Amino acid sequence: MTPRLLILRPQPGAGATAARAAALGFDAIVAPLFAIEPVAWEPPGAGGYDAVMMTSANAARMGGGGLDAWRGHRLYVVGAATAAAARTAGFGEIVTGSRDAAALIAQARADGVETLVMPGKVTKPRSAWKRVASANRTSLSSNISTSS
Repeated sequence: MTPRLLILRPQPGAGATAARAAALGFDAIVAPLFAIEPVAWEPPGAGGYDAVMMTSANAARMGGGGLDAWRGHRLYVVGAATAAAARTAGFGEIVTGSRDAAALIAQARADGVETLVMPGKVTKPRSAWKRVASANRTSLSSNISTSS
């Protein structure tokens, strides 16, 4: 009997995961819990920021024209998939982290970055979860915490 694997992540990642799972002998069932869609957002002016940070390839894919002013800034990304999407979106100077957002912030701090802008709006699938502001300015000299 072929083992079955339920894949709940959104596209385009679900399709890529299903292909990898099938190559490993799984019967991959794709049933995304949500879809990634662009939202209207008003980016802050690019002045006063040292760098940009993206923790998801979807920020690069869905940022649209709002990212135009940021393409000349150094971009910090969490992993290779986000770096590839950012290159496709026109970003040049990309620093790729190897772990998570906290490690990426530590890397930016070590590089002398004082302020980051994190574009995008995160919508979590449960109504009790918070919607994150469309463009947050974070001072790297302050404590950074997240809550859900």
